[in-house]
Amino acid sequence: METFWFIAIAIVLAVFFVLDGYDFGAGIIHLFLAKTESDKEVIAKSAGLFWDSNEVWLVAAGGMLFMAFPTFYASVFSGFYLPLIDSFMVNYF
Repeated sequence: METFWFIAIAIVLAVFFVLDGYDFGAGIIHLFLAKTESDKEVIAKSAGLFWDSNEVWLVAAGGMLFMAFPTFYASVFSGFYLPLIDSFMVNYF
């Protein structure tokens, strides 16, 4: 059963990294190819559909990790509390 969950979490994380790579790629292309403001808007709008939806895969992987491997989840995510709270404060307040 652990092998199944390991493979499922790996697939979900792989999908996250592929979709997040699209966002990073659009940001890198933005630096080199966008000469005018309209070019910048076109590149930003092309990534706009995927900007927030790819984080769903990361949240799903965290939930699956909590369900399948709670001890590992506790040891890994306890180190991320400060960055998570900091990013929450910056984004929402």
